[in-house]
Amino acid sequence: MRSPYQTLKGNCCFWEGNWHLLLFIALINQGLIMLGKSVLPISEDQVSTLTDTLYLAGSMIFTIVTTLFAWFKNNYTDKGKLQKEVLKQKGLTK
Repeated sequence: MRSPYQTLKGNCCFWEGNWHLLLFIALINQGLIMLGKSVLPISEDQVSTLTDTLYLAGSMIFTIVTTLFAWFKNNYTDKGKLQKEVLKQKGLTK
């Protein structure tokens, strides 16, 4: 079965060789920043704003997923219907 990341030619993944190029670009950028020159025009404010936005988005997604999971687990679906009946018989539910 083919992975969605595999190219049409052979079994080579698209990212297999390209991550070296990305790492090389990042290393060059870091070296130039240490020398006081910036190849990528990114300001500190942009990084801070992006970090805050990603944190808020990740936090919101985590909260929604956790809430939905807890709600689903608390609902009496499938096997839970039997459990609900047992709890009613013992007077442990409303």
